[in-house]
Amino acid sequence: MLARSLGMSQHKTIFNMEKNLVRQTYTNPALEAFISATFGVVQEKAKVSGESLALKNLPPQNGDHMDFFEEYHEQHQSLIHSVNTELSFETTRYNAVSGKENAEKEIHALHVKKSKATDKLIECENRVKNMHPSPRTKKTFLMWLWIAVGVLCLAEGIFTVPILQIFGLNFLEALIFGIIFGSVLSIYAHSIPWLVSLGKTVWQRWAIIAGLFILTFAFFFFLGSMRANYLMDSMKTEGATVNFSAWPFALASILLLLTAMTLPILYYPSDEEKRVRVQYEEAIKEKELWDKEIAKIEGEITEQGAKKDTLLISSAAIIEYGQSLEHRIISHARLCFSLFKKHNLMHRTDGIKPDSFREYPFAFATFFNLQLQRV
Repeated sequence: MLARSLGMSQHKTIFNMEKNLVRQTYTNPALEAFISATFGVVQEKAKVSGESLALKNLPPQNGDHMDFFEEYHEQHQSLIHSVNTELSFETTRYNAVSGKENAEKEIHALHVKKSKATDKLIECENRVKNMHPSPRTKKTFLMWLWIAVGVLCLAEGIFTVPILQIFGLNFLEALIFGIIFGSVLSIYAHSIPWLVSLGKTVWQRWAIIAGLFILTFAFFFFLGSMRANYLMDSMKTEGATVNFSAWPFALASILLLLTAMTLPILYYPSDEEKRVRVQYEEAIKEKELWDKEIAKIEGEITEQGAKKDTLLISSAAIIEYGQSLEHRIISHARLCFSLFKKHNLMHRTDGIKPDSFREYPFAFATFFNLQLQRV
């Protein structure tokens, strides 16, 4: 704690310093040079004055006649005023006190802000903790679901490659078209639940299902017929006659498509599950934002604390420096008084020691007369 007590006024200013603050020093070489030069001049004048008065046996033995030394005291007092003019104690004190108060107000406001942010963070954490989003809404699960449907549909597309070659395509071209066909089929499988949902009534939905089934089965039966013909032509080239039916191929294609359709129907998340997942992810993002906000506020609190400490340290350094200069000036004034008395007594012809040659006879008006107390 840095406490200051002014002897010339009724004001009391307290600078609260933390124990672990690094002590700083402040110097003003020009001011010190001026003080030292003045010391030399005043000290020499005090000795000469003592000797000159001694030749007249002054001051007299009785009475308080220290007006003979008052000139040199005033010169030292003038130096103290010069120190205050240069270092400006009141300005330093005001800056330290007001700066400390402003910083503490800002820190208090930041702590209030942090408390509110912490409440929001806890609220978000509780929301996240109480939410239980379905595993089916995870991006990885949906990705594997799409992959499973895609593999089934691409298998159907690859099975179509030999048929495409009948139309004169080479293997690479037929493979590319087969992959495209499988991709379109995959999209179709994912779209069937949505197409069915377009029906407003149960009968309309069943009608859509029936229509889609008839069209899809007719298409796959056509592909099955072409596959059967392809196999029969292949067997004829080898000298064998085998009849193949289109039904097994059509039913196998329908089975693959039904499996591809069933996976999204069974495992694709419902609207409610997706809503919960969206709320959960929003709560996670909000929690991250509050984490960042709290970290930002803590950084501002640290910054304001460092700003306050820096201001107090620098102000304390100036005040301590001013105190040391005042002590130095007062000590030199006492030294000059001692030299004045010494040279006066050495050169007196009456051998008398005046009664006024006791303690320093004047009081100093100081500005930096403070006491440092470390708690």
